[in-house]
Amino acid sequence: FCESLVEKYTGITKGKKNADSRWINDSRLSILSFKLVGADKKETQTFESKKALSVNITIKANETDVYNCWYVVLIYSKDSQSLIRAMSPKNIYNFKKNEEAHAEVLFNELLLNTGEYHMSIGIFKNWDTSKRSDTNWYEILNRSVIFKVVNKEHNPGIFLHPHKWINSTNKIR
Repeated sequence: FCESLVEKYTGITKGKKNADSRWINDSRLSILSFKLVGADKKETQTFESKKALSVNITIKANETDVYNCWYVVLIYSKDSQSLIRAMSPKNIYNFKKNEEAHAEVLFNELLLNTGEYHMSIGIFKNWDTSKRSDTNWYEILNRSVIFKVVNKEHNPGIFLHPHKWINSTNKIR
């Protein structure tokens, strides 16, 4: 079942567990494909901490219409903790049937530490975080993309958060 959905979306390496939970709320606009790209500009499922990760999404109009569209990428830890939400600005498309559009979100310096992560990719027709019930989607690939991050340095934790130590003024010399 999973492999047939991966085939349908032609995203990520075939045979891996991806694209297995598709939620459709409005079929007029759909996710045609997606791919994860590393700092070397090649498609991959393994990324290095502090290097680039981009998510390329292609959508398709199944009917001629004008569409409001927000692209959303959510990243979760392996134990389903929400870690990152990347939401695009509002896009307005005047699509003819079967017309496509492409979007990319770039995490220029991925600050996740070593581990396995899950990603949701969605296209929304209404986005208002203050009114969750008003947030409607066209399609969501719910936690359907699995990828790994490796860090060459041992560092516990999930994030590699930037920080700066400020020296104490009362230390013994």
